[in-house]
Amino acid sequence: MKITHGRAHAVSVLPTPTALYRLDPSISLAEQCQREARHKWIVEVITDEGLVGWGESGRGASEESIRDCLTALLGLEPLRLNLRCLPVPAAAAYDVAETALYDLVGKALGYSACQLLGGPFRDWVPVHYWMGKRTPEQSADIAQEARDRGFTGIKIKCGNDAPDQDTVARITAIRHAVGDDFELELDANGGFKSHPDLVGLCERLFDLGVARLEDPFHRSEPAAFAALRPRTRLPLAYHSLSMEQALEAVRQAAAPAMNVGCGGLAMSVRMADFADAAGMASWHGSSCELGLRDAAFLATCAASPGCTLSSDLLHFLWEDDLLEPGLEVVQGQVRLPTGPGLGVSLDYEAIARYRVAGFEV
Repeated sequence: MKITHGRAHAVSVLPTPTALYRLDPSISLAEQCQREARHKWIVEVITDEGLVGWGESGRGASEESIRDCLTALLGLEPLRLNLRCLPVPAAAAYDVAETALYDLVGKALGYSACQLLGGPFRDWVPVHYWMGKRTPEQSADIAQEARDRGFTGIKIKCGNDAPDQDTVARITAIRHAVGDDFELELDANGGFKSHPDLVGLCERLFDLGVARLEDPFHRSEPAAFAALRPRTRLPLAYHSLSMEQALEAVRQAAAPAMNVGCGGLAMSVRMADFADAAGMASWHGSSCELGLRDAAFLATCAASPGCTLSSDLLHFLWEDDLLEPGLEVVQGQVRLPTGPGLGVSLDYEAIARYRVAGFEV
């Protein structure tokens, strides 16, 4: 079996208002959603036997990088490849080729992508809702929206807050709206580096029941994490994008938990296993993916014994996940697909509806 050709579909899918990182009061919500549409590449890798592997790019992948990766796959025998180290360019499009090959090889062998990654440790993967930068009142509304949809917790973007986005005020408003039995995780994206009283802030957030604070400093500063860690009761988390960063975070004892959302399937499992060996719980972050990429990330979460924290698999925040049927969230969990490959099917009518460009190789 050889790969004979590939197709790439550029799609532009609108976010729901909840998916917006911040609100721009100068334009309407409809206009802002249109401006923030998620631009993605959906690819099909096709063999001489008619099997098709599907993949979805991360954000920022260019047409050139997608074309280069698909071209590099032509003529290869997928069943003879080492899926942990593919012979394609190490560019932003590597992930889409990897996802498509796990789907393709799984279909050829009758195994799920999770089985190809080592096998499932769990059939259901916990996931959280999500919100960007909002006022306290808006934050409370989104948390209530999450609870009404059956979620048991939410990830909240914070740090470098505007005057109307005070973190303590937001968390206080959320607690009043949804009570104390709703898990709150904060992600500062390095935005608390210059906070005048970070220890005091962390203690106030701990008293409000915040579960953990991700990246109070930039990931390039694990020593700063390590210095803060013994000074607060609030658990910290470190987002690693490479094994080198993960290793340095462990060396520095930066945090008790790690976000292993690095994009690649094999690398995420490797990083989660490394974190587990170091005694760190982990979860998979994302960049607000659509359905194919979240299905792939479900496989990595299930294949990692220590990946037990609620992951950021956020296909439900977009107008369409491009799957038929879509991935369903039940009480804050998503069932791992059990079919071969990714175990999901593309909605070709949705692809056609959102398609803005494409090519074949």
